[in-house]
Amino acid sequence: NVIGLKMGKPMLSSYFPFALGIKDVGQFLADYVSKYQLPMNTGHLTGHPPLPTLFYYFIQQFISKSPQTAGLIFGFLSAFTVIPVYYIARLITANKKAAYLAAIFFALTPNSMILSVSGIDAFTVLFMASSFALFLGAVKNRNLMAMFFSGFMFALATYCLLYTSDAA
Repeated sequence: NVIGLKMGKPMLSSYFPFALGIKDVGQFLADYVSKYQLPMNTGHLTGHPPLPTLFYYFIQQFISKSPQTAGLIFGFLSAFTVIPVYYIARLITANKKAAYLAAIFFALTPNSMILSVSGIDAFTVLFMASSFALFLGAVKNRNLMAMFFSGFMFALATYCLLYTSDAA
């Protein structure tokens, strides 16, 4: 059971233990490629950008150092993904019932349940869905501010998972 494993052993995420070791965020970011990417095998951290580790860092600094609490926070925040899913379906179909069903089906998919407790992947889905919902709304309403926030959410989503190194 993936959900049970993730909730029972949240330290399996390599982001959480690395976040515990951050003393200075600026230095962590300055050293990210040279210290955490190239010379050492950091497991899952290798090849990923620093934002996931920083999310855990901020949870540890301002809320709790407990990995279980961090997992619950990720689960709680990822549940908000149903909101942009609803708006995407509503903007595409112009049907409230279809939008509600889309949000419910999304919330009940195994993928959503597993990602909600596994960490940063759920945030990527939240940011991408928010980006797309904002984009659709911006196009429909010709709203430049919504378009700007759509791009911002897209940037957050890509900064959660995408990373390229000039080491190749």
